[in-house]
Amino acid sequence: MSPDQLHRLEDIFSAARVLPPLEQAAFLDRACADDVELRRQADSLLAAHEQAGRFLQNRRKESPARATAAARLHVVLAREAPLAVVIRRGPAKQVCTVLWNRRTDEFTLGQWLRGHIYEDRCDDGGIFTGARSYWLDPDHRCVQETAEIRRDPAADYPQIWHARWAEAGWRFHCELDATGIEQGVRGKNLPRAWILRLRLAQGYELEHPPSGRLKQFPGWEWAELDRNRLVWAEKGCLFAAALDREAGVGLPKLLRDFNAMKFEARAAPY
Repeated sequence: MSPDQLHRLEDIFSAARVLPPLEQAAFLDRACADDVELRRQADSLLAAHEQAGRFLQNRRKESPARATAAARLHVVLAREAPLAVVIRRGPAKQVCTVLWNRRTDEFTLGQWLRGHIYEDRCDDGGIFTGARSYWLDPDHRCVQETAEIRRDPAADYPQIWHARWAEAGWRFHCELDATGIEQGVRGKNLPRAWILRLRLAQGYELEHPPSGRLKQFPGWEWAELDRNRLVWAEKGCLFAAALDREAGVGLPKLLRDFNAMKFEARAAPY
């Protein structure tokens, strides 16, 4: 599969996994059309996702104290300022945004929404390609153009998408997994010769090529390099740790536990 096809597979998987099981087949029929290989890999990813869900459900039945699901976190780092936005999801159709000051590790609640923010696909509808130009997905209709802002007909979304990851230091390539299915892998070089990778449907890992060490972190929902430290989200909490030459991840520091947050109606301005 090409990087563009893998990006399409990621989009289809992200959209299908939040649908009710009875609706997934019809969605895949439309999304994959006559692409047999794309459908096969989408089915395989959904099956693995469902199996993991059943495992977690059985664990909750065995441990009643764990019945409350942890919040899900995704973080968007600012590139030219020591700030970030934390997107906190859960329970269903409840999401809030939190401003994170990465210099002081202070957090400020933004707003709660009754709905979804699809952080992995929020650029699919449109992207500004310049100060006065924008790109729209072929499935979206251009609503308005002015003398100042024009649609960019030459923009190529897959190239824009990969360029955005590249600007943050990530590389994208394809590998075969243990079952022979091709999957996309994002990798980023870290200090002390470590490499941070994200594998679709498998999670994050740290590899140290000089020593051959490989550490897997399937529970991480998001991870990134923040200056000279590694930051990641796991089970509704945000952590930070220094990079250790031997262990990879040093002693973790809990920056914020987002699990206890509850929906509240907030009127702007705050």
